[in-house]
Amino acid sequence: MAHLAFDDIHRVLVDPREIQRDGPTFTVDTLAELKVEYPNALFYLFVGQDQAQAFTTWHHWQAILDIATLVVAQRPDGGSAPNPADTAQWHNGVSAKVQTLDMPVMNVSATDIRSRISQADFEPTSLPDPVLRYIKQHRLYQTHTDDRNHS
Repeated sequence: MAHLAFDDIHRVLVDPREIQRDGPTFTVDTLAELKVEYPNALFYLFVGQDQAQAFTTWHHWQAILDIATLVVAQRPDGGSAPNPADTAQWHNGVSAKVQTLDMPVMNVSATDIRSRISQADFEPTSLPDPVLRYIKQHRLYQTHTDDRNHS
C-alpha cells in the first residue's frame, strides 16, 4: 500500500527492509541501518500526536532520538492533550529532538482509518484511490464474520 500511495511522488522511496526482516522489527533498527548507509543524512521520524504521547514506550526510544528528530503531526482532538515536547517525559533537553509539524491539523489517523474501514459502509476520503481499492480488493480490516470466511 505504501507503494500505491507514494511511488508516483518524485524523490520518495518506499524502503522494504522492515517487511523483509525476520522476526520483530523496530524503528530503531531501521534508523540505525539507514544511518550506516547514509552517515551524513539528517533523519526525521514523522508520527501522529497519539504515537508521540506513547513514544517513551517504544523499543529503545532514546536511541531513536540519538539518530532522528521526532516530528509530531498534531490532531484536532489533541487540543487538551499536552504537547509531548512539553511533558515531563521529555525532560533533560530531549525536547530539542522533538518538533511540531507546521501544517493544517487533520482529523485522521491510521488507527482511526482501520477502525472505520471495519464498518462495511465507510470509505475514507483521506486515502489515495489506489490504496482504498487495494484495501477493498483484499478485504483488509474487516471484522465481520461473514467477511473473514472469504479469501
